[in-house]
Amino acid sequence: MFGRIIDAFKGWRRNEVRVAPYGVRGRVWAKKVGPEAVSSPGNINMKAGPTAVLEMKVTRADGTVEIHKVPASAELIN
Repeated sequence: MFGRIIDAFKGWRRNEVRVAPYGVRGRVWAKKVGPEAVSSPGNINMKAGPTAVLEMKVTRADGTVEIHKVPASAELIN
């Protein structure tokens, strides 16, 4: 019991999360990913999202052609 508590504390200190159930041997810890992961002071974590442009070609009744470019965005729904 105390070994599990000590191992959990060491994993927390290394900023890792347990990925295998207790009783499994071998590498059972993995680095945290996502907003809960803490970076070192020398590193900067930045998220570069994709950018999209919606290009619309409008042809009027008198034959004139207009091209409109509008920035587009999308939301990720889980």
